[in-house]
Amino acid sequence: MLRLVFLLTLVATINLKAEIPQGLLSVDRILEEIQLPINNKILQMQQNFVETRSSSVQTFTSQDVVSCQSGLSVQPGSPILRVVTENQILPLKREVKTYYGCNQSQSFREIKIDTLEEFRYQLLGPDNLAIFTLLKLKSPTEIRSEIYLTNQRVYLIQERSQGGTEEFFYFRFPFQVNYNQAGFRININDTNEVSGHYLVRQYSQGFLEIFSPQGERISKAEFIRNNGFRGVNFFIDSVLQDLPETKFISSGNQNQNLINELRNAQTFLLSNTNLNYVRNLINEYIKLAEDGELQDNR
Repeated sequence: MLRLVFLLTLVATINLKAEIPQGLLSVDRILEEIQLPINNKILQMQQNFVETRSSSVQTFTSQDVVSCQSGLSVQPGSPILRVVTENQILPLKREVKTYYGCNQSQSFREIKIDTLEEFRYQLLGPDNLAIFTLLKLKSPTEIRSEIYLTNQRVYLIQERSQGGTEEFFYFRFPFQVNYNQAGFRININDTNEVSGHYLVRQYSQGFLEIFSPQGERISKAEFIRNNGFRGVNFFIDSVLQDLPETKFISSGNQNQNLINELRNAQTFLLSNTNLNYVRNLINEYIKLAEDGELQDNR
């Protein structure tokens, strides 16, 4: 009987998953930020060009000459993008997507590996070297998430749950990103660990405490200001440079797609759920307006 209780307790502990409070930085939200431009690009490719599928290969072509952002011109009927997907289920769940752009060479690659103990996402460049890596290690006592730019660790988040209280430890490694046509350069502090960390403690009643590295209570707003993950959007923009220019296309005289998106956003706001989607949608509208693709005809 005692052995059964121990086993049940162990299983419950392993399945326990702390939820980072809404609005605070989490690796899941960072992953959404990284993947959103890629997903949007594929959606726009489906709207702007002819798509064909054969087994695990997704190919986009055009009936006209296509000018790519890299300056290369692709003749009618020739592939302007191929996406090759490889899936593996056993002994682990693994998905690899390789994107071949206008020059028919590898533009970038996405790798996802998901097991009971580990989740890994990698974005690789044309040279097959890692640009972005997210690693989540799961154990009975904690979830440890690490974020890397190239081969340098820039963020560490530890999640622990005990007695109805959830604790999140944020270690940030200051970095500066430089980029030119020759590639990426990440400047990291020489130390492997920063001195001190931010602590977020959430109680079962929903009460939240946030502490600075100096151990002082701070507001949620101050924590967000000091723990954002910014300055890496150009990584994604750069890997998409080998693809043609695209844009979202709304169908129907009443902009039905736009109406549906706004209604969904309103629902999420009213229910205080999926706020990351709402934020990304607003950012997309801002970009469309800046590029002249969204007109105000009021």
